Amino acid sequence: MKRICLAPCGMLPLRLRRNECLLLSVYLVCVPLLVTQFWRDEARSYRTPRQQGGELDTATLMTVEHITSGVLPKHNRTQHLKAAEATNVSKETVGPSDIFRHGSVFQTNRTLVDTPEDLLNFFNTLESKTWRLSKKGVTRFRQKLEEKTQTSELMVLTRRNTRPNTSINFAKAPNESFHISEQIWKNQPQDVPFYDEDHVKCSIVGNSGILKGSGCGKEIDESDFVIRFNFPRVSRPYVKDIGIRTHLLACNAGIIDRNFKRMHSLSRNWLQKYQSIFRIGKFGKSTLLAFPFMVPGGHQRRVVKMQQVIQAQRISNKVVLNNPLHRQLMYNFWKSRGLQSRSLSSGFYVISAALSFCDEVIVYGFWPFTQDRVGRRLRYHAPAQATTVDAGRTNPWHRMDQEFFKLAELYSQGIIKLVTKPCVKPPAKRKKTKPKK
Repeated sequence: MKRICLAPCGMLPLRLRRNECLLLSVYLVCVPLLVTQFWRDEARSYRTPRQQGGELDTATLMTVEHITSGVLPKHNRTQHLKAAEATNVSKETVGPSDIFRHGSVFQTNRTLVDTPEDLLNFFNTLESKTWRLSKKGVTRFRQKLEEKTQTSELMVLTRRNTRPNTSINFAKAPNESFHISEQIWKNQPQDVPFYDEDHVKCSIVGNSGILKGSGCGKEIDESDFVIRFNFPRVSRPYVKDIGIRTHLLACNAGIIDRNFKRMHSLSRNWLQKYQSIFRIGKFGKSTLLAFPFMVPGGHQRRVVKMQQVIQAQRISNKVVLNNPLHRQLMYNFWKSRGLQSRSLSSGFYVISAALSFCDEVIVYGFWPFTQDRVGRRLRYHAPAQATTVDAGRTNPWHRMDQEFFKLAELYSQGIIKLVTKPCVKPPAKRKKTKPKK
């Protein structure tokens, strides 16, 4: 007890030896510094990756979005809330489109045919708020698109962007070419026709089975410009779901080839066949956009012949030919943005191009998965497309799932509106009442 003296104000004990005094001094000075540094490090470790100048990982992003949308099961919600509180992330900090930049299912190389759970959560989160068109976002995207693709000048072959007695390269076989004769050149429009008028609102209607029972027909027909694909049957049983108006009909060369393969060179037969397709399909005075210059084959001659006959007969349903140079430029544009596929599907290509001549693009009937958002099994094509033959979800040329994720990303940015739910509420089922005894 004599050797210990607890002197106030940090005074050293009087009877301690010299080395003991030195150790005690070090202890009194260093320990508070170490404790302070420890708590500073602890506080720093709880900062979010964004606060540290980094990026959020996919797990954190999806966790925060799941919590804010309320789609997590109750028994998991507490632990995920603790994780979110630890990273101090809010819904305003993490935009829905961020999930497309951080891997997850949206960047997988494996072709997806079943609806990913992450995608459903994404739509639930996004639609928990009021979606609005971003006019600034549309303008910025259009500028970037036009800079890289020159859609307003190159989307279709014209007398302005092509020369007679020259050759054009195929989009997916650039080492092979097709000769543009003087007559073929004369049959082309002077300029890209879709830029003649202002299109405030455009509806682009795909052929997915998700449109069945959607009741979207009225909304589609209210648009200024309606684009459809591959001769769908716009007849009475389907009008309430897909509408009836058509201004542009985009058609793959294979579909045209199948309809006109046996027509050879008889102009009268060509004309009758062409008119019957537009009459039965109720396509009105719409223009046909054909894609004959993807790869070499006999179908180029048939499409060019069809255009020549229609031009000579002054039929209102004009035929325009997609420019393979523009198709390749559009492919390069999306490849630079992470879309990996051998070729863009016609639907995705047309949606992209429409952003150059439409103020507002609304997309219906694009859903590449086997179930809809409530788990209902879907046909790849709607009943109105029963006659369409293609490789569907297993088409080796396209990545329909990855294209759809890109559409969803544009939707989250307010650049396009992507309709994936019924436009009208289905009628409530009547409860069966037991007959009175």
